[in-house]
Amino acid sequence: MMSQDVLKDGKLKWCYQRELCYEITTELQSFPCSYIFEQELECKLPESQNQKPLESQTHRILSFPIISKNIIDGTYSELKEWILDMKLFLSSQIKKNYMKDDKTELTICVDYMKRFQKRMKRFDLQTTRGWYRQMYWLKLQIDSLLHNSPEEIQDYFPYPKIEEPSVTKKIGPPQIEFILENYGYIKTQSDIRKLYTILSMDTDTPLPEDGILEVDLFTMKQPTICKIFDFVRSRVPIEKRMEPPARPFPSPVL
Repeated sequence: MMSQDVLKDGKLKWCYQRELCYEITTELQSFPCSYIFEQELECKLPESQNQKPLESQTHRILSFPIISKNIIDGTYSELKEWILDMKLFLSSQIKKNYMKDDKTELTICVDYMKRFQKRMKRFDLQTTRGWYRQMYWLKLQIDSLLHNSPEEIQDYFPYPKIEEPSVTKKIGPPQIEFILENYGYIKTQSDIRKLYTILSMDTDTPLPEDGILEVDLFTMKQPTICKIFDFVRSRVPIEKRMEPPARPFPSPVL
């Protein structure tokens, strides 16, 4: 998680963003054919982006070296100023080469615009919202891999396969007794890790190194006990299994 010291309004402060801006600009300069972008070009801002009726605002002389210099010397004071100049410069290069008979440079300019847009995705991780979105996407990918993996390789996972939603919705004294009588069927390291995953939703119980996991059911929330019951039941031989209650029991006083 990003420290609040480096954030402003949920976004990374410019003093940290500028490093990535310079990195992206330098990368684009390192590609073949970058000589096209070393030459200075007069770029005109669209009227909708003219903030002041000054010549310096409506026209800019840009190149990759100039943009790199602006990052270093403090000409830019925020991310959007750098983005504006990069887009303005690359789009102006595209317009400049559009009417030429030789479309080679046009193709290069379009390719550089695509490269720039692809690298802009790096900034997604520099906002709180983008960070959570990326972490959620990665979680979905990992959960999918765990859920669809072959049974024989699950013991090698650093943490267990996700469990299906619990079948049991309410818990009563018979279910508590069933858990206490049959928890011994949970023996393998893989099963202990799976049980730990259920418990981690409720408590901060550390994962044991000796394979012995101590659980106090009377401190658990009811949804957690329901999941524990379903999990223990799935490990008990079929002939000894207890069916979920046909009607919910009243919540026990634990």
